[in-house]
Amino acid sequence: MATAAHETHELFTAPFRTLTERNRAILEKTLRTAQEETLEFFNRRLERNTRTLERLRHCDGLSGLLAIDHEWFSDAVRDSFEQTQRMTNLWWRLTEEELDAQADAAENAKDVVRTQAPAPGRKEPLEQKTSQERAAA
Repeated sequence: MATAAHETHELFTAPFRTLTERNRAILEKTLRTAQEETLEFFNRRLERNTRTLERLRHCDGLSGLLAIDHEWFSDAVRDSFEQTQRMTNLWWRLTEEELDAQADAAENAKDVVRTQAPAPGRKEPLEQKTSQERAAA
């Protein structure tokens, strides 16, 4: 009795365990990639800010200050826009990779089902029987 209950429990929990593990792997990959992109962005902005501070040291007058401020602000907006584009492309690429992986896994699962022998008590494979049932209906 305990063995049957354990087998039933395994039957229902195995797909959830597999799904959880797959989602963990996807989340880990996504977060690692996002972290790398974000660090590159912050490093790029830090370098630009450092150059701007150096230029401010040698700035002459209000017009020079306004020119440096305008250039810094334009660079910040451009960098933010480019980072948004990079992150959008990254999310699309990761999504497409996962969709392709899921499609491949589904195709492999179909192939496994097709190649398996019929269940005990069945005289024909599942695929043929459903085709015959459809024809009869």
